[in-house]
Amino acid sequence: MNEEILANGMGLMVYSMIILLLGMIVLVVVIWWRIISKTGYPGALSLLMFVPVANVVLIFILAFSEWPVERENRLLKGKR
Repeated sequence: MNEEILANGMGLMVYSMIILLLGMIVLVVVIWWRIISKTGYPGALSLLMFVPVANVVLIFILAFSEWPVERENRLLKGKR
């Protein structure tokens, strides 16, 4: 009897942790999607944050390249 209660409790805890983890993953994707979309790049690039080397490369690209939004603003203001 006690083993069944313990097993059911552990199963509930495991399912709760899985749901929490999936929720956190979705939250991270949504946050990065919004950030990357605001730069003018496609939001789907946010999925690269789960690829070990690509995530670092993406951060460097975002930090040191001219964003499409900046390029568009510069062209609209007539500056080259």
